[in-house]
Amino acid sequence: MNILKNKKGMGLPMVLGITVFVIGLSATLMSYIVFQSRIVEYDIEESETYHNAVSDVSTALNYLSQNPEMTDAEILSLSNYLNVVIEQNENGLYIITSLINETNEVVSYMTGSTQITDIDDIIFDFDGTEETFELSPVITSETLLSDYMPDYVIDSLNISNAPEDLNTYDDVMNYMEDLANDGIIDEMSSSEIEKMKTAVVTDNTYIDGDVDLKRDRDLIVSDGSILFIDGDLNLQRDTLVYGNIIVNGDVEIERNDIQIVATLYIQGDLVISNNLELGTIDRPTFIFVTGNVEIKNNVSGYAYIVAENIEMGNNINIIGGIYTHQSFDYGENVYIEENLSLDVSKLYDYAVPTQITTETDNPDGTSDSEIVFTYPKLK
Repeated sequence: MNILKNKKGMGLPMVLGITVFVIGLSATLMSYIVFQSRIVEYDIEESETYHNAVSDVSTALNYLSQNPEMTDAEILSLSNYLNVVIEQNENGLYIITSLINETNEVVSYMTGSTQITDIDDIIFDFDGTEETFELSPVITSETLLSDYMPDYVIDSLNISNAPEDLNTYDDVMNYMEDLANDGIIDEMSSSEIEKMKTAVVTDNTYIDGDVDLKRDRDLIVSDGSILFIDGDLNLQRDTLVYGNIIVNGDVEIERNDIQIVATLYIQGDLVISNNLELGTIDRPTFIFVTGNVEIKNNVSGYAYIVAENIEMGNNINIIGGIYTHQSFDYGENVYIEENLSLDVSKLYDYAVPTQITTETDNPDGTSDSEIVFTYPKLK
């Protein structure tokens, strides 16, 4: 039996159609894989095992901080009792770990031997890509915030005694809510700021809840003020973000054409689409993120970004620095270089601490006894 075949090759439209289909299918599969990975991470963070691990690590942190003279035998006993791993490196830094499964764990870091260091000496004098550079485990967006807040409360809010327990985003937001209730700072609802064509915040302001600004809605915080958002922040394309903003949640900026000339403290993750312009030579952008940063293609400007992991696409040109505890993944045409024009005398105005507390590099020598730790997080 003969099988009849058309001897003509496939026409160009059909070839293009198949190509588009394959590319579309690949993109769909990749999106599905990313989606599934986020679902897995979400499921882990919502699981009872995860919360138990966080509780165990937190208990170990609290006990170690309250009993700094514990012997090795006592630390081992505590480790066995809580079913956590407690290790100490050569600089006296404790690493407390609780396993969730074979591939995931909850980790926290703590040190009782600390030193006060100028932030430019330990971070901003580097671009973060040097082989000799390593970001200290105790430098996170949360510890940077806790180093800045006491000066801000005393100098900017004119409150004589700053609370000693402004160690976490929740601590800061609870305190700001109290100040708003007392009339010391302003309070605004999410709906109020969302109705503004241009969202302008002229004074220190607290918002309880998520903020969702539509397309072409700028968010501008006046110099000398801070906007505290106790929730997520979502913006869309053609947006300018200016000023100092602290977000106790995730930040997502959808679609294209975004300009950020600001300092952003973010408790969760940061996701930004294409075409991002960061800072200026006179006012760099600072982005301090507890979780992960994901930025697509075409990023340029003056910026310093601190995060657990950072992922960027193609065509990246940043003057400043990229600093991560784990990974910095990027595509093609990526250039990161040190900013030689940074004016450190302006850091306070940018809501950035001029000095930070880290573990000492000489634990047997002279050091402070302040306890510094990071909140337990999934790794």
